[in-house]
Amino acid sequence: MSAEDQKAADKPKEATEGCCSRNMRTFKHAAYHKEEDGLKRDLYFFNDCDNWKKICAAQWALWIGVGFFTYLLVALSIEYNDGFLALWVYLILFCGFLVVLVSTIMVGNVERGKQVEFVVTDD
Repeated sequence: MSAEDQKAADKPKEATEGCCSRNMRTFKHAAYHKEEDGLKRDLYFFNDCDNWKKICAAQWALWIGVGFFTYLLVALSIEYNDGFLALWVYLILFCGFLVVLVSTIMVGNVERGKQVEFVVTDD
């Protein structure tokens, strides 16, 4: 064994592996791992199966709601022959929806912040 081979063997694994290897190992951990503390649940991209069901149900509900609202907008614009007014109504309702959505997210974030203790470390 040459001196260069010995030096490479003495280096830690993290120092010798490339960027792609580290990223793949991180992705593999995120794709599936067991929860480190607590219930030892199986986690897929940091969510368990129950959370993924809730996420998928929320997505389907959102798409169905958007579909019904779009159908209503098209039906009203055809019925009353004033598509430009329907677009203004759509814009106003969409802005109202965004205000409600953002305020709900902010309130939820504040409530979660009260329940979770944040630890800040200086690196």
